[in-house]
Amino acid sequence: MRLLLTRPRRQSEILARRLNDLGHDVLIEPMLSIENVRNATIDTTNPQAIIITSINGARAFSTHAQAGQFRDTPVYTVGPATAEELGNFNVVHRGSDGVEALKNVICRGLNPDGGPVLYIRGAHVAGDLACDLTASGFKVDQVVLYEAVKAVRLSQTVVDGFKNNRIDGVLLFSPRTAATFCKLVMDAGLTKNLEDVTFYCLSKNVSDSIQSGNKPGRRQVVIAAQPTTIDLINAVGRQ
Repeated sequence: MRLLLTRPRRQSEILARRLNDLGHDVLIEPMLSIENVRNATIDTTNPQAIIITSINGARAFSTHAQAGQFRDTPVYTVGPATAEELGNFNVVHRGSDGVEALKNVICRGLNPDGGPVLYIRGAHVAGDLACDLTASGFKVDQVVLYEAVKAVRLSQTVVDGFKNNRIDGVLLFSPRTAATFCKLVMDAGLTKNLEDVTFYCLSKNVSDSIQSGNKPGRRQVVIAAQPTTIDLINAVGRQ
């Protein structure tokens, strides 16, 4: 199958190797580029735990100048890939069931009276984990360490690929990526060219961004059984 990967380039390159091994042809077109926030400081002292919900957050945190002082602080992550980016940090949870499940784990495992939790995040996040934890009595210190900057146009290679029916499927990992892709497809006048393209979505939240508003083509949508990369790969493999 001929697949378009829309994740940031570094993540897409890793995913591309796995898909190539399965016999797929891959084209990379990042909808978002990751930029660390310059001079961002972490003012929280002695948090009872650190929360990181994305691989980009893990990378930004692990390379931050102040990261060493939190080496022994328990870290809660979403997904094993995020945890793997944290090297020697004390990762105590690496669940793969999404942010809602992570919130429940934190509420069961931590005491709001035990001190603040440090939430490492990007400038844009899906959902409102901090608000949910605050409602449960936690003090949440949020630190924005990176920003995902949206692409402004599709490359000519991708435009030609859709026009000539050389792309069979598009992999989408976040609502913001999906919304950006839909906008760029419309800007390029490609809506009718995507009528036979399948959209492989990490979660229902991602598919909702395809289904509502500006919608490319008839949108055959496939949702991963669980919001993990391996489940999305398996969804592609079932087609």
